Amino acid sequence: MATAHDFISRALRIINVTAEGEAPSAAQAADALLNLNGLLGGWEAVGIRIGLPELALADTINLPTSHFAPIVFNLAVSLATEYGADPQQADIVKAQDGLDALRNMYAQTPVLTLEPEYYRRSDAWFRR
Repeated sequence: MATAHDFISRALRIINVTAEGEAPSAAQAADALLNLNGLLGGWEAVGIRIGLPELALADTINLPTSHFAPIVFNLAVSLATEYGADPQQADIVKAQDGLDALRNMYAQTPVLTLEPEYYRRSDAWFRR
């Protein structure tokens, strides 16, 4: 399983902040961790509830591997602004497609239920 640090390292490599095999600095990792936690928290707020607590760098991310690319590419695109990087269009598409896939996995259609005292008569709803 991958750690939060692994996700951050890969995201920074995608936007060319770090080179292959180069570890992010402590400051880069700390800033990216804040961004990662914010990203995942934002997803929770819109219904993508993957159930992760706030992460520390060494925390293992216990999710299906199908979740890895969406998280990494969305993190990369999010971090690009901070580092003045221009994300590749292909990376933006991967981020959006991944987010759409997660949204579809976690989407919940609300169920409309009416209280028993309501019923329909002709074209209107009435309360008994």
